[in-house]
Amino acid sequence: MGASEIVGIAWALVAAVFLGVFALPTKYTKDSAWENTWGAFFFIGMFVVPIIVAFATVKGLGGTYARVSPGVIAAVIALGFMWGCGNICWGKGIATIGMALGFAIMIGTVTLSGSLLPLFMSNADKAFTVPGLTIIGGLVVCVLGIAANGRAGLLREKAQTQGAETEDRPMLKGILICLAGGLLASGCNLAFHVGTNVGGIPEISEKEF
Repeated sequence: MGASEIVGIAWALVAAVFLGVFALPTKYTKDSAWENTWGAFFFIGMFVVPIIVAFATVKGLGGTYARVSPGVIAAVIALGFMWGCGNICWGKGIATIGMALGFAIMIGTVTLSGSLLPLFMSNADKAFTVPGLTIIGGLVVCVLGIAANGRAGLLREKAQTQGAETEDRPMLKGILICLAGGLLASGCNLAFHVGTNVGGIPEISEKEF
């Protein structure tokens, strides 16, 4: 394993830690409307930080954008919009059924859809090799985990509301929102696939150095 692979794994671990704790502050803002909390998150996480990081780490950023196909840019923007809608669902889902259950369902769903779709879009011939089947096997485990979490949530709601009349089904509603959020959030992986494998943005950026 080369130095670049080690650096890549290290960054992936750092990203995993950040992804695992990004919703933690919501436990301390329960008295605030969910749209206020997530509005601040969207503004900082999707506008302020990406713009600063892009200009700080990418040389010739303007030249890169100028050389990328308009169709690729439009596709990446559309998939980014899809990802943003997914994140809104994440916020609503966590506010509805709680961070533990909501996060488990959404992470499992986005891992499933965000891994399978790019795999079959760019490496369909490798899907049924040993590495491909290993990935698919791991994703099957994710599906089982999603199903177990969803059933646990519904059983918990049934136990809490047993004997009480209720017209609303916040747990089922929340699970559906979380599933939708996970599916939509896979737009981030798809945008990366389109930008990298279709648009060749990394190669174009390297030529701008």
